[in-house]
Amino acid sequence: MAGKIKLPHKCPKCGVIAKTEPELEKIFGYRTLNGGVSNQSQCKKCR
Repeated sequence: MAGKIKLPHKCPKCGVIAKTEPELEKIFGYRTLNGGVSNQSQCKKCR
């Protein structure tokens, strides 16, 4: 994947943390930006 994926990632709203890429995909999901992929800033529950 190209883009900016940074771990660990914390939801700014509820504080849940993803420490691995599988956790990041399950808890936060990804979004496409200018041909690259980035993680969502908020977790799926908070969106």
